[in-house]
This record gives sequence, structure tokens and C-alpha cells, in this order.
Amino acid sequence: MTENRGKARVGILTWHYYSNVGSNLQSWAMQRVLCGMGHDVSFVNYRRREFDGERFPKGAVKLVLDTLPFGPCFDTWRFQRDELRQTRKTYDPEEARSLCNGFDALVCGSDQIWAPNVFNPVYMLDGVDDAVRKVSYAASIGLPDIPVAMRGRYKELLSRFDAIGVREEQGRDLIINELGLKATAVLDPTFLVSRDTWLSLADGFRSADEPYIFCYFLGAPSRYADAVAEAARETGLRVVAYLPEAGGAELSGCETIRKMAVPEFLGYLSGAALAMTDSFYGIALSVNLGVDFLAYRRFDDGDAINQNSRVLNILGKLGLLDRLMPLDGVGLAGIDWDAARTRLDAEVDASRSFLADALRGVGCGV
Repeated sequence: MTENRGKARVGILTWHYYSNVGSNLQSWAMQRVLCGMGHDVSFVNYRRREFDGERFPKGAVKLVLDTLPFGPCFDTWRFQRDELRQTRKTYDPEEARSLCNGFDALVCGSDQIWAPNVFNPVYMLDGVDDAVRKVSYAASIGLPDIPVAMRGRYKELLSRFDAIGVREEQGRDLIINELGLKATAVLDPTFLVSRDTWLSLADGFRSADEPYIFCYFLGAPSRYADAVAEAARETGLRVVAYLPEAGGAELSGCETIRKMAVPEFLGYLSGAALAMTDSFYGIALSVNLGVDFLAYRRFDDGDAINQNSRVLNILGKLGLLDRLMPLDGVGLAGIDWDAARTRLDAEVDASRSFLADALRGVGCGV
């Protein structure tokens, strides 16, 4: 606990160690926002072995290869090492609780750390001391429902939180209506970081001088092939496609990139004439950087793990639902950025106020 240190120690629990760009962006943003509020911030470096590449022996070999300079995850590993302040690493839930108890307050979020299909009580601060302030910020349930059999456990864990901020209205309503707890919908922390700050993180990376379309798809590329081809035809622009989850699949006629570090991603996105994406973070950073974009549903409506709510939620908040295209659709009308930013500024103010209020007085004995 705090002993005249002047700053409250605030820990973050999220998927900070994942190799995808979105996890890195939201983790960096959460740390940046909390540090900007005057706190002493670190990530509780708890990891699931199955997602950290350390299952012996194959996973251990993969981890070594990935983090070599020529390895596929080296740039991501270096970004996490250099940019994210972390406690010692642990895979043990009991040790994670011990690490958590060394903080004045804990912030869970963002990302889909509360999704029922990946339920892990560590991310709901199971067993953490009552004296530690417990806050969630932009944690996401992600799915349309909390299974009935899990609601009791969810309520037991979340009832110990001092403030619950979730990323989507859908998740807020589930917590209120199914668990009987108070919750507030807030923006993802990536929206609380300014455009200039994101551009500074690009670290001088510059994309090509000639205009281009930048595609960032997590779903199967074939799902969006017709739309991309149509956009290329209508604009006459070349297409750069970042396809980190596509295996060997490609989009015909596009320059395909499999591996991209955060600075490179921000550089490519900020320099694009148009972005096309099925990614929540592709949309979020397009909005933050002021890049015209087209959004696509990654999941079919009947998919058991349909996670489209996060995309629909943010587009609705910002009055940008017209940017959501059918899978083969293209709309090239420009975005009314003045109207979108007016909505965004109000949401940013409300979200910052929620987080500041949730942590007010922490570490000061009040």
C-alpha cells in the first residue's frame, strides 16, 4: 500500500501481452491515460500459457524464435518491453493475486477480458484484498448474453468492484439487467489519446507518398474481396492489405503485409486515403486519426461468438452507422468529421470523468 510516495500505485489487468496490434494499442493507451492522471502505473504481468507461446517444448522454441530480430513477433515483443511497464511475469493465479495486492487500485480493461467464452476470474480480481480499490474501465463482455449458469459467479465477482465501466451499452445492460449491478458504458481508452500523441508513437514511420487504400481485416480475406476490388476500381488507388490472421490467404491484386508493429500500423493508417476494416481498433484509430473508413461485419449474425456489438456500438455513438457496409458494399462519400468529433468529444469528457471519479482519493486513505 502507499506510504507517502506521493503517487497512488495503480495496476492494470488486461491482455497486454497478446501479439495483435489492437491489444498493444489499448494497453498502451490505458497506461498513458492513467499516467496522465498522475498515478504510478504498471501492468500486472499475469499471462495464460496457452496464449503466451510457452507450452513446452514446441511453444518454448516458438517463443525464442518469435523474439529474435527476424522472428514474426519480435517487433511486438520489443514494443511491449520498451513501452509497457510490467511487474514480474507469472502464469499462476495465486501469484497474480499477490501481485494485485501490492497496488492501491486495480483497473481491469480494456478488451474482451470478461467474455463468457474465455472466462477467467483473475480478470475479475477474484480473491484480491478488500482494501484494494477495484475498477473496470472499458472491459468488454463481447457476447450477446451471459449464460444463466455463469451469472451467479459473475455477480459474486463483480459486486466487489467499486466502479464498473464497460465498453459497450450491450454489456452495460447485461450487467444491470442480468446481474442487478450498476454499470456505465465508456469509450475504449484508445479514444482518450490525442491524434498528435498517436502520430508521435508512429516514430517517424512514413508510408508511400502516393495515395492508397489501407485494408486491415481479421476475418477471412475472401469475405471482403468483392468490396476491396470495387473500391480499387472506383478510386484507381493501389491497395495495401494488413492480414495478420489470414494464414496464407491474400486479397488479389493487393500488396499483402503479415507482420506489422504498432508504429508501422499507425503510419500506414494515418497516411491512407481510405481505410477498410472489420476490426474494432481499425475503426477506433481511423476515427482518432481522421481517416475516412468503411467498416464491415466480421461475424455473421447467427455466429455463437458474434462480437459485432463493439463495432455497432461505437459507430452508433458517433453517428457513423452509415460507414457500416454490406460485405460487397462500397461507399465513398466523405465523413462529416465535425459532427463526429462533436459527439466524440462529449463521450471522451464523460469517460475521463468516470475514470477520474472511480480513482479519486485512491492511496490517500479516503
